[in-house]
Amino acid sequence: MAAKSKKINLAKEQLEDGIDLYFRGRYVSALTLLGAADEVFCGILLETQSYSATDNDWRFIIMLRNYYGTPHISKGEVKKITNGAKNTVKHHDKGNPLELHFDRQGSAYMMLFRAVSHAEMLSVKFNRKRQFYAWANREYGIKKLPITLCQQQA
Repeated sequence: MAAKSKKINLAKEQLEDGIDLYFRGRYVSALTLLGAADEVFCGILLETQSYSATDNDWRFIIMLRNYYGTPHISKGEVKKITNGAKNTVKHHDKGNPLELHFDRQGSAYMMLFRAVSHAEMLSVKFNRKRQFYAWANREYGIKKLPITLCQQQA
């Protein structure tokens, strides 16, 4: 039976399941669910707060590239890099390689932090939040997200 659901609640469920899968070592499945949740969170942030995750990522990469004196990178390239692993595991087009070589844990790790950051910006209350922050603090000294380089609008 069809049920009416708010997209943010569906994304919250994907986030919670993605966190659970990440901590169980199921990195590809975690990457897919966390990426799906993050896409919804980013769309809502753009619509409700005019916050662009791509712009924030691009600013951060430009800052690093300026610091290290490396060449410019476009927003499109940043978006492709940010979403590359997620899109590679969930799509296959004719001519794409049948085998992949990528860092499953690292890709899921990046998407985990991205999805949690964007959930926090939307004040989403989610299960496993305490476990996530206990782990993030223990492993990386991170006590609170998001970490952002552009001002969040109220």
